[in-house]
Amino acid sequence: MIKNYVRTPVLAKYTAEQIVEIGNTARSPRDFMLKLGYKGVNGTSYKFFCKKMKSMGIDMPDFQYVEFYCLDCGKKITHEGRCAKCAGKLRRREGNNRWTGITKPKDFVRESHKMKMIRRAIFERDGYKCVECGSADKIASHHVFKSFKTLMGELIDRYGDEWYEHYEDFEPLWDLNNFKTLCPRCHKEAHARDKIL
Repeated sequence: MIKNYVRTPVLAKYTAEQIVEIGNTARSPRDFMLKLGYKGVNGTSYKFFCKKMKSMGIDMPDFQYVEFYCLDCGKKITHEGRCAKCAGKLRRREGNNRWTGITKPKDFVRESHKMKMIRRAIFERDGYKCVECGSADKIASHHVFKSFKTLMGELIDRYGDEWYEHYEDFEPLWDLNNFKTLCPRCHKEAHARDKIL
């Protein structure tokens, strides 16, 4: 039996039958509240919500709990969508409502598939260890002879505004002999030496 009840502003939009129907499609209590229009769902608001439902004579549905995985990297997460790391990357891409309209050429190339493959090849060649000290902690690829900034400058000087059509074919950018694997400490020291020279 569903009682008549003075509802909160969120629940006032729905009839009791609509609330029950929405509850049957929800995957979790949080999902149920978000579908109804609640914002800032937490444990306290959920307890309050359950009391409201009970006072209206509506039983909480049996939720089918679902495991969520990041759409990009496949990491197990607590919500539908992307993990924090992948969501941050997405914000820097075109097509996102937070995108400013400009992707810097260096970011475009650094996040490209080809650069990821080159980085992997360098790490495999160097045994996933820093070539200076042998550490395997948070390794990174470092440009030895020509810096990434210099190479990007050459690419843009050569091709102008059409650089993005030619960056994959620009051989100096992908020369494996210009890379080495370094740990954060050695990487910082290498950049400090480059500034002195």
